[in-house]
Amino acid sequence: MEGLSGTKRDSREAGGFTNRISPGSQVVEHIHRFIRSDRFHLSSEVWHQNLKERLARYSGCSEDYLQLCAGFDRAVDSIARAFCTPGDNVIICGPVDNDMGMRLGKFGLKAAIHQSQTPFNTDVDGILENVSDKTRLIYLEQPNSITGTVYSRFEIEMLLNRSRDVFLIVNESFYEYFGADAAGLAASYD
Repeated sequence: MEGLSGTKRDSREAGGFTNRISPGSQVVEHIHRFIRSDRFHLSSEVWHQNLKERLARYSGCSEDYLQLCAGFDRAVDSIARAFCTPGDNVIICGPVDNDMGMRLGKFGLKAAIHQSQTPFNTDVDGILENVSDKTRLIYLEQPNSITGTVYSRFEIEMLLNRSRDVFLIVNESFYEYFGADAAGLAASYD
């Protein structure tokens, strides 16, 4: 079977492809230059420590409170494993286009998506009405990746103040489009 640039698929081979395309000479040279550089030989521990120091200054939190993870999904997994038990409830503030409910479900958590009457408004009161003794996490995107809906700092503080035993996960992956973040609140809440 022939593919792009004349590659041929052979299912008998482990990788399934013969006549693989080699990287260009510039790519190979950049890889070799990087391997010979000082940056390649720095341990990830040094890089992580540098990042933790900068995040601590940025958020106002001690480095002891910061955990670095390889991506947002792994961070959520770590939070679920460390702070939740099977049967706990999670409120996901929608609309969301990701698999957060399924991701948390693999830890035995019961996820419910909460949406306001109109998708372009926030509904902090509705979220708080759904908080019970079994609620362990509230997840919201800031701004929402589908609608662009933004929770004000006051609304985020309402969630933090009125749901003290609940972890609030604020996914600020798209904060560059909004220009503000809630990172400064982290140092004010345990």
